Amino acid sequence: MNWQNAADPAPLCGDVIVDVDGALMQVGGIFHERRFPTLRAAYQHGHLNEAQQFEGRRASLMELWRRTKAALSADEAEVFLSGMRLGAAQDLVCRLA
Repeated sequence: MNWQNAADPAPLCGDVIVDVDGALMQVGGIFHERRFPTLRAAYQHGHLNEAQQFEGRRASLMELWRRTKAALSADEAEVFLSGMRLGAAQDLVCRLA
């Protein structure tokens, strides 16, 4: 847990990461690709070889949620949202403890 550093909730972390194949994407595109494989494409930001710069690629939470809803079926989005609710509740408990 990284609650001391006020980290983003993992499902919608806006940080950009480089995968082993050079793909630039939001962190969730890698960490959720097994359960939600369509997020990999939805969170893509190009390729490292083609990037002019790395800065400015971080998406807002609103943009990430828009991409997430567009990529997932209604049932998958509900599972994803349930995970976000659980994470937010856990974060609140940790902050109050």
